[in-house]
Amino acid sequence: KSADDQTTYYAHMTTPWANTNSDPATLTIVPRAVTVPITGYAKVVMADDPVAYWRLDETDGSTTAVDAAGSFDGTYIPGAGSITYGVATGIPYETDKAVSVTGKAQVQMPWALELNPHGPFTAELWFEPASLSTDYRDVFSSDGLGGGTGPNGWLLYQQPNNTLVWVLFSQGWNAAWLGDGGVLQANSWYHAALTYDGTL
Repeated sequence: KSADDQTTYYAHMTTPWANTNSDPATLTIVPRAVTVPITGYAKVVMADDPVAYWRLDETDGSTTAVDAAGSFDGTYIPGAGSITYGVATGIPYETDKAVSVTGKAQVQMPWALELNPHGPFTAELWFEPASLSTDYRDVFSSDGLGGGTGPNGWLLYQQPNNTLVWVLFSQGWNAAWLGDGGVLQANSWYHAALTYDGTL
């Protein structure tokens, strides 16, 4: 919060033999480079106090996918594909626009522990597959090396049979495969809510 700017903090450590305080640290609040208006559906999302929220409603030619809730701005990467801005969304009663990502284009979010928790979390997204595929296709992923011997994080992807599968990593490939959804239809909007309670 801006009211906490320049507040000094320290850690108090206690062992069976001694007590001590760490050196003080001063919190500096850095203003957002871009303030994202919270209107319509965004109010519903922000009421849940999310760690991150990408509206993906930037204007044509934008390179930054702004995180409206936190500090995890992403990057639009056309690569060997294309990104179209300002397309109609599938969220009911929402006038805010969306983006279309085709080919090998990506909207890449940074690796962060907050986006890849080891305990319970929920991730939600709206998406519309423009076509069906005979290959595996990422819908959304939050994976990265993050240290250790393999990847951490998770991904949601469309399988060749056009069902969804959610994979949770734990410093290794395919550590947990969770249940498939129904068969996807091309040009239909879907709302996915992925919930992990720490076990299931």
